[in-house]
Amino acid sequence: VLAAGVLRLGSSNVLCWIYRIGLLKFAIPSVWLFGVVQERFLSSAANESIVFGPLQGAASRAATAIAQAGEPLGQVWWGSSGVLAALVALAALGLAWHVGCRLARGFRFHWKTRRDRRPFASREAQALRECSQGIVDVKGDLVVAGPGIGLYGIFRPRIMARRAFLDSLSDNELATALQHEVAHRIRRDNIWCVVAEAIVCLYWFHPLVWALRKRMLFEMEKACD
Repeated sequence: VLAAGVLRLGSSNVLCWIYRIGLLKFAIPSVWLFGVVQERFLSSAANESIVFGPLQGAASRAATAIAQAGEPLGQVWWGSSGVLAALVALAALGLAWHVGCRLARGFRFHWKTRRDRRPFASREAQALRECSQGIVDVKGDLVVAGPGIGLYGIFRPRIMARRAFLDSLSDNELATALQHEVAHRIRRDNIWCVVAEAIVCLYWFHPLVWALRKRMLFEMEKACD
């Protein structure tokens, strides 16, 4: 977020990648990342003494100060009061709630659209072939109830559109809408959305995760436009 705000980049594709990397940072433990960097780039004794010497000294002094001044506080938070157990239970309940809500919404959408789902008619199928131009293999389905148009699925994503919505579009508007969804397929945005939702479910209590997800989705739509 800071990099995007400071650089004020105009490319939605670059901004989208910045927010993706920000989300992925939550999925990669900082300790593991620090260990990889130290092993690959700072493995020599000289580099360790130059780079990590002052840090290790400061960390040692800070740890000593915390141990001397914060021992009573540590007993209150992590002792018999059970605050740690309560926090872990709250995080687990939040994780289960967010995962359950997303699964229920997905099953509801699948159940709602599976009965009246039909392949694209000749007009929509021809427009989709012209938009994809053999770059990606993507199919389309018409539904009676559901979203106007969107890309759904992970391993075999399909463009699903409401029949009444497509009938109201001119040929140029139909081509523009399908090109937008094909761009999502080329960029694999459907997979990135699943990754973002998984990270949000895991770190639901962190407001920065929600902000990064919102900005990523916004820039994702702009990039496909």
